[in-house]
Amino acid sequence: MFTVCICDDDASSLIYTRKMLLRASVQFNIDFKIKEFKSAKSFIDFANHEKESLLIIYMDIEIGDINGIEVISKVKSILHIEPIVYFISNYPEYVFDSFRVHPQNYLVKPVDFKKIKQTITDVNKKISNHDKQMIIILDKNTGNKRLTLINDIIYLELVNSPQRLIKVQTITDHFYTSGRLNRSYEELEKYNFIKIYRSIIININKIESISTNKVIVSNGDILPIGRTQKKQVKKAFIDLINQEFKNESF
Repeated sequence: MFTVCICDDDASSLIYTRKMLLRASVQFNIDFKIKEFKSAKSFIDFANHEKESLLIIYMDIEIGDINGIEVISKVKSILHIEPIVYFISNYPEYVFDSFRVHPQNYLVKPVDFKKIKQTITDVNKKISNHDKQMIIILDKNTGNKRLTLINDIIYLELVNSPQRLIKVQTITDHFYTSGRLNRSYEELEKYNFIKIYRSIIININKIESISTNKVIVSNGDILPIGRTQKKQVKKAFIDLINQEFKNESF
């Protein structure tokens, strides 16, 4: 079971969002707890006691005199696991400002049931689908533990060997963690990750094209292939294409 937090100082809007979430819960038979907050302070206090919890947050962009974006930024600095955030607002002009805290989506009031239903579907897939394995990675910049779909990772790159600083590039953004790249490779190899260079591990599923000495991955980044890895990388890519072709044939 996961916890859904609704943060809105407008009582009627809060009640409406709660009703829509409960309706989606019944329709999809998904069980979750709902916590309601009418002030930023009460929500931040709650977050301080739920540091190890995964929170799904529906945040009003303006809650009292405080900007909801700043509230999420504060809460993210408290929580040890990256929350899943949806902003709800009467003000579409805030949508671009909200990107800096990486929300899942931005919903403009009045939010219809179809959109609420889609958010619950997306969350349930993100945390419950056993076909999509997840991993917790420490974000070195924020100190948060980020719950990340393994298949959302495009590549890992060791950018500073003495500090063991690793760049984690995902389909939505990138962040930095610390550790041993070889240990990460041992954990991820079974999920179609391969080492293409002494300092780079990539998700084979995210390769767009391969040339003699480089690969282009799904976000457009161009990465080098080590001389000793060329044959192995090309074989792995071809094997994946052949497997996908067989699956489509059936």
